[in-house]
Order: sequence, then structure tokens, then C-alpha cells
Amino acid sequence: MRVLLAGFGSRGDVQPLIALGGGLQARGHDVRLLGSPNARRLAEARDLPFEPLGLDFHELLQEHADAAAHPVRTFKTLGSALRTQIDLLFEGTSAAMEDVDLAVGAPLALALSSAGEALGVPTRILLYAPLVHRTSVYPPIHLPLHGLPGTLNRALYSLNDAAFRVLVGGSVRRWRDRWELPVERSMMRVAFPAERCLLVTDPDLSPLPDDVNGPVQTAGLHLPQAAEPLDPAIEAFLAAGPAVYVGFGSMPDADARTTTEIVVEASRRAGVRVLLSRGWAQLGGGTPDHVLTVGATPHGALFPRLAGVVHHGGSGTTHSAARAGVPQLVIPHLMDQYYWRLRIDALGLGPRAQDRRRLTVAGLAAALEALTGGAHDEAARRQGERMAQRRGVATTVALLERIDAGD
Repeated sequence: MRVLLAGFGSRGDVQPLIALGGGLQARGHDVRLLGSPNARRLAEARDLPFEPLGLDFHELLQEHADAAAHPVRTFKTLGSALRTQIDLLFEGTSAAMEDVDLAVGAPLALALSSAGEALGVPTRILLYAPLVHRTSVYPPIHLPLHGLPGTLNRALYSLNDAAFRVLVGGSVRRWRDRWELPVERSMMRVAFPAERCLLVTDPDLSPLPDDVNGPVQTAGLHLPQAAEPLDPAIEAFLAAGPAVYVGFGSMPDADARTTTEIVVEASRRAGVRVLLSRGWAQLGGGTPDHVLTVGATPHGALFPRLAGVVHHGGSGTTHSAARAGVPQLVIPHLMDQYYWRLRIDALGLGPRAQDRRRLTVAGLAAALEALTGGAHDEAARRQGERMAQRRGVATTVALLERIDAGD
């Protein structure tokens, strides 16, 4: 079958689609990726045909680096960007879907469901956390307000829908009117119809709450396998003794120098050797002997070799560390990263950490000591063993093939 993958956003938004694309190609399907320009390198590294559309999220986040650790400001920034892009997304997505049998999108592929309705193309939206559909268990994805009463959580989903309606409702309705599609009051329902959503998370790390409205399906995580070798400098650093990875992925940083200094001093106090990932923030520079600054490195090959992983709490990195069977420390910046910190804490897979805005040398040093102290090793090992038996990509591919067959 001919499959369109629609991936807009940062690396964490696109990487699961690329892993899925590899699984589909292995089964003989014709696959191409429509995505943000920053996804080109990732797609081409996996020989996945790529078509750019819309904003470069790397450039967007760098331009607004000062908002990265402020959830409300981040929501406003993304909202403003989506408002300017929504017509382009609808036009480009619908054009790309005219010759396909199936389309699968990341959460920011907001035009996918409506375009699928108009063109008669089956669609599925991948969810990387169960924070889109109304539930009493957690608040909506962009709010770091975990621990609220269930009735308040449910009410917040109504407010979230109202905000989304104000943000993009007018443009979405114009396109649906043009295509003579039914009027929907809920913009969240338009973008994320429950019957067309797949929760692609590990069932232990992130189960679907029992009270979620609608038939959301679960399909398991999508992570690339460990195929690439590690850089010789990393191999030499690991051979010299235990080390911890510290990296914040696609998160920008308005003061990368200070963040680097915090990591270096905290790790020195804790007596921990560190592999410091530059990431989109460009951390590192002038680091001492106990810290090695590294570029993009395959998590599947690196993480099982470590004493622990410190990261921002993206779904992909959280799953990679858990599958590696090592303790992890989540330092959330925004969005669902607060949810992943909550889940790691609840499962005993790592110590509780400060969020990015409150990060201090003393706090990080104490957390690094707790991360490497052995208290979380057994729980992390057992979680990794369970996850090693699961095949999320294969499960999703089989499900998509059944959709194409009309089952």
C-alpha cells in the first residue's frame, strides 16, 4: 500500500514516524514522509522519501529559546506559529494525500483527519502520551498541573478545547466548509478523533486511563533499533569508568553557558562522570576531564552502557532509557515532560528531579547521587526486560495493514 507519514515538530515528534516508516518499508509498502524541514536529515538517514512543509521547528525554538522552560509562554508561541501555518498545513497535507491508501500523522498533523474525511483516505494519529482526550487522571498535555482533583482535570479539557477553538477554529471550519464536511464544535474532536488515534507508548510506562472518552487504540512504542556504532571517543570514555548521560534533546536554552556550568559543577560534587549532549541548545564547551561533550548519538546503542540517564522527559528519550534498563532522571521543560517525570517517579525508575526553571547545582548534585546510588537499579532492570519483549512497530504495522484491507 501507499502510505503517507505526516510529521511536524521536533525530533521527538518525527522519530517515531520514521521508525514506523522503516517497519512499513520492510513489509514492502511504499512510504514517504511529509514533515517540517528540520526532519529532512532524519528521513534521509533512513532512506525515507521526504517532502518539506511548513515551519522549521529547530529555527522556531531557537528564536523563542527564552520561552522553552515556561509552559504558558511555550503554548502561546506554538499557538501563534500554528495560526500562521494552518492554511498551509491543510493545503499541503490534502495535496500529498491525493494518491495514497493510508495516512498516519504525529500529533501536530492537525489537517490529517479532516483531509482524510474529504478524500476518503483512512487516517491514524499517533499519540505519544495519553493527555489529549478527556480524563480525570491527568490534565491536558500542555499543563504541568499534575495532582489536581479528577473533576478539575476533566474541566481543564473543556477549557483546552475552547482555547484550541479560538486558536485555529476559524481556519479549520473554512476548510471543512469547503469540503462540505459536518460542522464540529470541538476542534480537539476534529484533530484527534478517538476512533482514529493510536497511543504508541509502553503499557507499563503509560497506560491509557480507563475513563478516556472514546475508543483510542494502543499499539506500543516506536523506537529505532541499536544499529549504529558509537563514536570512538565515547567508547574510550566509557572504557575509563561508569558514566551518566545528560541531554535535553530538542529543547533550546537562552543561557546554555550557565546550564553547562550547572551540569559540570553538580557532576563534580556528585563524583559522576558525564556524557553531555549538545542538543539543540548547544550545551558544552570548555568542559573538564570528567565531562565529555557529544553530538547526536544513537540512544539504543549508548543508554544500555550507562549508569543512568538525565533528560528533559520527551516520550522517546523516556522510553529509550526505560528499554535500556537503567535509572533515569527527568528534568521537565514543558508539555508532556511533566507527565513523564510523574510516571518515572510512580514506577520507581528514578529519583524525583527539579524542573528546568528551578535547576540548581545543589539540587542536581543530590539528584545525580540518588540516580547512581543503586536504589532504582532493580526496578529499571525489570522494566527494561519487559520492554525488550515488545514489538511496537510490528504491532502498529499489522494494525495498519488490517485497516487497508478493510478489517
